[in-house]
Amino acid sequence: GALSLAIDFCAPAKGNEKGSVEGGVNYVRNNGFRPMPVVASFEALSAEIMRTLDADQDRRRLADGRTVRQALAEEREHLRPLPLHLPEPCRVMPVVADKYGHVRVDHAAYSVPIEHAWRAALVKLFAAKVVIIVEGAVVAEHVRALHRGQSVLDALHVLPLLVRKHRAVGEATAILQWDLPPVFHELRAALAVRVRKPDQEWAEVLLLSRECDLSVLGRAVAEAITRGSPRLATVKEILRKDGAPAAGVVPVEIARCELRDLTVALPMLGAYDVLGEVA
Repeated sequence: GALSLAIDFCAPAKGNEKGSVEGGVNYVRNNGFRPMPVVASFEALSAEIMRTLDADQDRRRLADGRTVRQALAEEREHLRPLPLHLPEPCRVMPVVADKYGHVRVDHAAYSVPIEHAWRAALVKLFAAKVVIIVEGAVVAEHVRALHRGQSVLDALHVLPLLVRKHRAVGEATAILQWDLPPVFHELRAALAVRVRKPDQEWAEVLLLSRECDLSVLGRAVAEAITRGSPRLATVKEILRKDGAPAAGVVPVEIARCELRDLTVALPMLGAYDVLGEVA
């Protein structure tokens, strides 16, 4: 009879209905994960599995004697090209950020910039990362949490709120998890004895790391402390000075060429010494 092109869907979680797919998964598990490789990252694990499976293409043979690599090369001649935009290997879930700017996925919490609190968002849950989208724009990206109840927070997301609620700085989880260089803790201690709202000003200094690298900000903070002025205004001025382009002297164009030959004698400043003696 004629070949049927109708689509026949399999039932979810019914491995017996899609034996070739489940067999492929079992093949990868047996050849790539037994014994379990010891690697430093998901990327290294993927590279090691690909190396193992690629080498296996020359070891395995079909019933007609061809290796898997030879059969694959012949099959590729009849395959359609891949689409320009491949589907992303992730789960997409709608969520709503809470008042702290946290979204919860798979029993873990992830931060978004606090201005997106109470707003609807989409979470793309990949194997190793979590991408959070609000109104079509990516607002946060985190390493995926691997433990139940874990919080993955970016301190920069919550700092604008802490500027307004500075009494919570010392207890903010995002700040406690932030591995800040010691110079920033020195700044906080210095501010505590100089200003009325030290943690508010400290949070404002930390917010400057949105505009420059944390190491650059740390050097500016260290210089401000050395100058004896550990203040937000001083840190800003040091950053502005260090980031400003060097002033260059541009020669003035002279329309009358003969003026270039003129010389002017240096002033005699000794006369001021005489005036000082008279005074």
